Amino acid sequence: MKDLSNKVSLRKDRKNLYIELAVSSSTGARIALLALSILILLFLFYFMFFIADHNEMSADSFVPFLGILGLDIWFIRSYLWNKFGKEYLIISKKTFGYYYDYGILQTRRETFKCSELSVNYVKLSENHPDGKLVFLNYNEETNIQEEIHPTSIVITNEECEYLIREIYSFLDINIEEDKDSVGFHYNK
Repeated sequence: MKDLSNKVSLRKDRKNLYIELAVSSSTGARIALLALSILILLFLFYFMFFIADHNEMSADSFVPFLGILGLDIWFIRSYLWNKFGKEYLIISKKTFGYYYDYGILQTRRETFKCSELSVNYVKLSENHPDGKLVFLNYNEETNIQEEIHPTSIVITNEECEYLIREIYSFLDINIEEDKDSVGFHYNK
């Protein structure tokens, strides 16, 4: 499997810890996604003009058009994510927030109140150590930890361990004491 080149950066101020995970995909993959998107757009224009020339616009011809348009929107979104994609995580002592940046647009920031934030590291597979972080919060009503956010960008095992140490340090949690607690493990 190819080495990961996704990028991780971290900064903090007195109140928040900011983590930026950035996609770093191959140029070939980005070109393929862009080419597929352009081909689908050309097909859609042909489809529209063919139907318009034959005056056969009906609900039956509109459904495939919408399906193909949806597929193209997915390819465009995938291209933007692979070209400009970043995932931002904002952690404070009381909240956890995240949003995605696609270069030309950003998603709305989701923010959760946290009573006890913890982090899991989940490997991609048994044979590959790279993985993702999963953020959990202790629900005081149910006494159960609940998943609040899995990261989208795969990072190396070393970067995951570094981020977990930094997050726990920022939250003033001793990793050695919490290592065996429910919801926190390295999955080694």
